[in-house]
Amino acid sequence: MKYYIMTQDKRLRNVVQLKDFPTDQEADFDSSYKEQVNDNTVLHTVEKDNSLYPDVLLAPLYIVEDKIYRVAMMYDETLIFKKVSLVNLERSTRKNYWLPLLDRVDCLHSESSFYKDQSVEHLVLDKEKVRGKEMFKIAGIKPNWVVVSMNIAESVLRREPFGVRFSEVEVR
Repeated sequence: MKYYIMTQDKRLRNVVQLKDFPTDQEADFDSSYKEQVNDNTVLHTVEKDNSLYPDVLLAPLYIVEDKIYRVAMMYDETLIFKKVSLVNLERSTRKNYWLPLLDRVDCLHSESSFYKDQSVEHLVLDKEKVRGKEMFKIAGIKPNWVVVSMNIAESVLRREPFGVRFSEVEVR
């Protein structure tokens, strides 16, 4: 099975910003937060005339649009998502997203390599440890990449996502 890092397309400019959140830091939520995070959260946005809403918002909070949520749930009904409504009162807009609270999987292959600052130089996943996983985070590394199976990646791509990139991850 092939796996991909699913992220926001960094080439997009003028992406909607969350109010009162620092944009240079990424909040890190995983399945251990399932009891602490509300089932539905409202966050206010700062919008310009041509603000963009990609299907994956990366920072400061990794959230996905409804079509990606529905695809992920088609492949694994045990995944935990919490609803996040992005609201702009001045423009009377509301967009619904989902915060994935994913398991961290200890799945680094011994051939993964790291720079001196512990950032990832070359990522390799252990195929035995990711077998059967559809969507997860990798334990023990930064950044907080969301990894999806080829099943999810292909299904998302068939739905013509906006502002989403997939990068294949080596699996051995």
